[in-house]
Amino acid sequence: MRMKTEGLEAYASFDATKRIWFLCENYTVMEPMIRNFRERLIDEVADQKYDSHHAKDEELGVRIQVAFCRQNDPTYNQAVNRNEIAKAIDDGYLDECFFEGTSNREELIRKVSSYHFAKREYGQLSKALKEMKPKDRAVILPFMRKEKSIYDLAEDMQITYKAVQKKLKRIKNKLEESVVV
Repeated sequence: MRMKTEGLEAYASFDATKRIWFLCENYTVMEPMIRNFRERLIDEVADQKYDSHHAKDEELGVRIQVAFCRQNDPTYNQAVNRNEIAKAIDDGYLDECFFEGTSNREELIRKVSSYHFAKREYGQLSKALKEMKPKDRAVILPFMRKEKSIYDLAEDMQITYKAVQKKLKRIKNKLEESVVV
């Protein structure tokens, strides 16, 4: 299943209403979507640093043999580098070392911001859903999980399609107030 991780890239630039709709429409896949986005972001930064580092090596034109030690072990260095990149992204602390060897500082800041916004607001949405009135939760959760359509909900509740639409909109507006910063 291909997830809409490209939507997460722009998440921080969405207005509050668009963010809550995005969270609700993708509720069932948000956790893996956020996790995959984080992994792709780590890979992107690591690849840029790797490419930048090797471009410098090629400029030298001379290959130098060095004695084997942990600092010269490429696998070890790559693992340490990935862990440092992951920690910086998770903490949201992007210092000069993080950006060294990367190509587009502003884009990386935007992506890390989107990651943090989505992760925080998804957590707040989950909490808000747990604290919601049971009758509202019984309407919104099956819809968000794509278990029931508006038609199914209308039939179950014995009300009109329009009434269910209004109810869903009201519930989403409540969620927006409690979730979106």
